[in-house]
Amino acid sequence: MPRSTKSMAKIIEAIYEIGVLKSLEKECPYEKR
Repeated sequence: MPRSTKSMAKIIEAIYEIGVLKSLEKECPYEKR
């Protein structure tokens, strides 16, 4: 049980990070240039 929970937390963390990065890109696209 703890093992699967750990991997799930890692996956959720990665998804959250990607979502934050995408939202940041949407917020300030001019900063990417």
